[in-house]
Amino acid sequence: MSGPQRITRRTFSKFPSERELPMPNLLDVQLASYKGCLGSGRSDGSEGSGLDDVFNKFFPVEGHQGIYTLEYKGYRLGQPKHSIDECRERNLTFEAPLKATLRLVRWAPAVEGRRKRMLEAEEAQIYLGDIPLITDRGTFLVNGAERVIVSQLHRSPGVFFQDKIHPNGTRLFFAKIIPYRGTWVEVRMGIKDEMFIRTDRRHQFRMTTFLRALGYSKDEDIRALFYQTEEVELPVGRPTRAMKPCGRLAAEEIVDKETGEVIVLRGEELAPKHLKHLKDMDVTSVLVLVTKTARILVKKDDERDEKLAGHIVARTYKNSATRETIVTNDEKLTMTVIQLLRKAGIREVELVVADSTDIRILESTLSRDKTHSEEEALQEIYKTMKGGNLPSIEAGRELVNRMFFDPNRYDL
Repeated sequence: MSGPQRITRRTFSKFPSERELPMPNLLDVQLASYKGCLGSGRSDGSEGSGLDDVFNKFFPVEGHQGIYTLEYKGYRLGQPKHSIDECRERNLTFEAPLKATLRLVRWAPAVEGRRKRMLEAEEAQIYLGDIPLITDRGTFLVNGAERVIVSQLHRSPGVFFQDKIHPNGTRLFFAKIIPYRGTWVEVRMGIKDEMFIRTDRRHQFRMTTFLRALGYSKDEDIRALFYQTEEVELPVGRPTRAMKPCGRLAAEEIVDKETGEVIVLRGEELAPKHLKHLKDMDVTSVLVLVTKTARILVKKDDERDEKLAGHIVARTYKNSATRETIVTNDEKLTMTVIQLLRKAGIREVELVVADSTDIRILESTLSRDKTHSEEEALQEIYKTMKGGNLPSIEAGRELVNRMFFDPNRYDL
């Protein structure tokens, strides 16, 4: 009986064998990634140093009154409690204790004009938990079973828009704001032309409530966010009434940063004295409202008046005889207001220019919004998210700031 035939291996390479590339270590990707995740274990603040980078983003943690500060100094991995073979036999996880070195510092109360003075500091090692360890094969042992990390697609941060048709035929629009780190925000439309905001897919409230909580407490402040504006450069030389933007309406309130004095109110007509003050502040341009003029007929015309009703007035109008205010800027025209303007002899009114769809949705949302001030809005948001009454307005502001304005918690 003849022995096994010898198989001849043939190579079709065009290069000699000494130039062949060596077989790469296919496990190096997993092992190097895990090593980079652990980092150096020292608080050096360097970017990309694994766990150090994560800890340095959240530390130091400062107390509410600034008296205590908790600082991160570094971390250490202990020895695993069981070997790899023991974990396989006893259905255990191959892991090691993670301990962080933290320092608690107590500062003297801050005094204006002086640097903070340290009173005492205490450093200790804190046990945080167990962290799984990788084996030489690039795997993890979890409850005795060998697992591997599989790369998955991650929803990239950004703003995403979509729409869908409701069963009643209404087209609804949605927008998602996905940050790199922090609260997911979803803006959606309702079937009654209302706009809602949902945080972390759980807590929902009206968009106008959220805007009030951000400081736009009045209806007029919220409406002003949707007006069309344009930026006009200030003229060279001494300003006169014939120069632009004199006669135009300011789109925002302008405050002198040094004195805190209000130079121009939102909706106020710009005059030469305003431009002179702005130029003294080294302001080169100003934001003004885009407006249009509407005529009010001498005789009552219901059809024409109904078309004007619902538009937003750009400036305040008063009765010249009684000096009584008929309508202020940012207020809506109603049939009653139009009749009062007609009786006062006002034949033209200046209206702000805004997208009709935006205004329709905004007014629909405002009409169903139960809140009318910043405090009421914060109370509503706190009740929706925490399920209790707001202890103080500062606690509500702190909640909103923590969700969207704390760089350690929210990052776009």
